[in-house]
Amino acid sequence: MKPPSRQTTKQQRENLLLALLAENKACSCSTLAERLECDERTVIRYVRELRREGAPIGLDGRRNRSYYLKHKLFSLPSIRITEEQIQALYFAAAALQQYRALPFYRNLKDLWNQISGGLGNKMGVGVQRVEKVVSFQTMGLGKMDDKLFGTLLKASLGCYEVLFKYPTRETREIKVRRVQPYHLTCKDGLFYLVGREVPDQREGFKLFALPRIHEGKVIMTSKGFVPKKFHREDFFGGSIGPFHGKERHKIRIKISGKSVFRVMERQWDKAQQFIEHDDGCILEMQQNNLRDVFSWVMKQGADAEVIEPAKLRQMVIQELDHMARIYRGDGLSSKTVVRQNLS
Repeated sequence: MKPPSRQTTKQQRENLLLALLAENKACSCSTLAERLECDERTVIRYVRELRREGAPIGLDGRRNRSYYLKHKLFSLPSIRITEEQIQALYFAAAALQQYRALPFYRNLKDLWNQISGGLGNKMGVGVQRVEKVVSFQTMGLGKMDDKLFGTLLKASLGCYEVLFKYPTRETREIKVRRVQPYHLTCKDGLFYLVGREVPDQREGFKLFALPRIHEGKVIMTSKGFVPKKFHREDFFGGSIGPFHGKERHKIRIKISGKSVFRVMERQWDKAQQFIEHDDGCILEMQQNNLRDVFSWVMKQGADAEVIEPAKLRQMVIQELDHMARIYRGDGLSSKTVVRQNLS
């Protein structure tokens, strides 16, 4: 039997330890340490951990502290996993519950069941302990269509164009779109398709929200389209939301009240800075899409005040004025006021 190399993992050393005990009636702690290329304290720790997993390792104190296997036919489970790893698997499975309508979730669930079956009672006990103290709560999740997601994924992987119906942002008129799909992303619980519209591609990459896509189908061709360069880091970077803009803006927002801790505890932008003062803080960041920043500011309510840019501040003032008229009952509907372009 070959001695372990320096790159040998802890699990491989433990398997070797069991193999040595299976080949011999008994092995002293010093012999095992020599064969495993470790110290005796490490051997004792390995034995202790293997016993926790059910290994029938006995100790013969009369033979210079020798270890032996009580049952030579013993073998470890095909999948060995620590309690911390069981917890991590549970966290992953629980977090993915929000995407249970998508095709890949079924495959993950099958994989989870296989792992659970291989671990037996150990898995069940570990998960039950975690379920009592940890849960995931999600709100406002986008509607999922697993068939549509599968269609778009297939088209994106194969570089095939897709045809679907989609409403315009301004009039909500349903139009047929022919799109070259590049990327699928999930932002704030909603999936989007990044693609270039055919035949007019002058506007570059666009975002299409999956819940608004209807009757999507792949246009099969012999070769598919030749994709342009797309870097997701460049496309999504510099925006607090899913939308991307061309012009960069310096953003300064004063945060006060109960929102201070909630805002400061999160990463909104890679280069964000917080300037703290007595009654709150000022959030500074660079963003390329004012529409997403505008939506973010409105979510904070009166706890957020835009300092700059002036255009964003005016957008908030205009929206608040419009809302005030509606709540005062001035007979004003959203269609009677022309709002400033938020893009």
